[in-house]
Amino acid sequence: LHPENADMITMIEELLSGRSSVFNREFRMRHEAGHWVWLRARAALAPGDTAEAPHLIGIVFDITEQKITAKQNLDAELRLKDAIENISEAFVLWDANNRLVLCNSKYQQFHSLPASVCVPGTPYATVTGSAKEPIVRQLAPAASGEISDTTSIELQLGDGRWLHAEVETLGREH
Repeated sequence: LHPENADMITMIEELLSGRSSVFNREFRMRHEAGHWVWLRARAALAPGDTAEAPHLIGIVFDITEQKITAKQNLDAELRLKDAIENISEAFVLWDANNRLVLCNSKYQQFHSLPASVCVPGTPYATVTGSAKEPIVRQLAPAASGEISDTTSIELQLGDGRWLHAEVETLGREH
């Protein structure tokens, strides 16, 4: 048993003493080859031949691959969020239901958004309703001879800065 999972012995004793009726726990054990494997054990007490001799019924699953995959997914998500945060442009991503998936701090700052609306799942209307839009001095289509699912626009902001935006056009036929 892995040293960080030593409390599991207490949980098993509680189950066997009747202070607990079920056991559902993830833990690590050393494999005979020397490496650690993740296991999930589920157990319950069942009546035995006598009240003093209940039966322990359970099953143990090897969940090592699930743990490895979950760790890899978390690492990839953190790398992606870090990359999006560190790009020089404002970035926002919406899901198919127009709910916020993520945005970087540049997007938040550009629209003067409070942190409370920059959380995943916030509806588009809530985010845009909280935004303080920059003053647009001039709007111009960007030069592009290509037919695509995006429209490029350039905005001159009230403070003199220029903004280039790529706007996706849904359902556009070519």
